[in-house]
Amino acid sequence: MANDDGVPSLGHVINPYVRASKPAAGEPDRDHESEGCLSVPGYSFPLRRGERAEVTGYDWDGNEIAFSATGWFARCMQHEYDHLNGFLYVDRLGDRWKKKARKAVKAEGWGVPGHTWLPGEGPDPFGHDDPDVDEE
Repeated sequence: MANDDGVPSLGHVINPYVRASKPAAGEPDRDHESEGCLSVPGYSFPLRRGERAEVTGYDWDGNEIAFSATGWFARCMQHEYDHLNGFLYVDRLGDRWKKKARKAVKAEGWGVPGHTWLPGEGPDPFGHDDPDVDEE
């Protein structure tokens, strides 16, 4: 099964390189262009990304692969590629949202030694272990 871009819905890219189109000018739409990440659990902030990403790399057998990603899939490719290069999505936020992200991180006490969370350890910041949260 493949997604709308013709790319298998499950897979991997080894040593990827992602080249994204330039994001559209203007402020991101808070309702349709927000991102979240387990690196900043429980928060999301508006970030405009390129609508298209050209991805190259290798499959499990060492064969070269290349594909184009669009829309949400392009956003995901850019987000994950940023992680491989040492960036979080909050590093790319515009000034207004970057300030809000910094305040949230400070309020949570993150960035200090010993303040960590791993899935399955301690309370889930997303409420997945809360019996009042409906599972789909």
